[in-house]
Amino acid sequence: MKKQAYITGLLFIFLTLTLTSCKKDQLATSIGDLIIGKWKMQIERQVYLLDNVKEFEYIYYYKTNELAYEFTEGGSIIQYRSGYLPATTTFTLNDNLLIIENGDADIEWANVAVNGNTLTWEETGTYTDPDTEITYNVEYYFTATKSSK
Repeated sequence: MKKQAYITGLLFIFLTLTLTSCKKDQLATSIGDLIIGKWKMQIERQVYLLDNVKEFEYIYYYKTNELAYEFTEGGSIIQYRSGYLPATTTFTLNDNLLIIENGDADIEWANVAVNGNTLTWEETGTYTDPDTEITYNVEYYFTATKSSK
């Protein structure tokens, strides 16, 4: 009888520790926790579409310290751009959609993901070529690497 109570007690402790550690792991790996820190921009890829057909694309490689974003635990984002004073605003994160408050025109980063030390996101927009007056739909793909916590 004592042996059964002992085994039941150990089993209870084991399950409690296992469930508690699972919950802690889930919290530590949420996008909201992973995004905290400073991220240096690496690559920006722009894909220009006309009638949903890719016409052309550009890939821009950022220079060292040209542009970085820092996300704080309090919901602030600080933009560091070479040659400019840091700019601070706030952000909200809903699943993988990050919204940066920018006056009347909030900026939406879609499909925000963190994989190790790499942050990726997407934006969409339009561009009208001033010479041809053709309007393209543009898909932007960004990649940044974590530089500090």
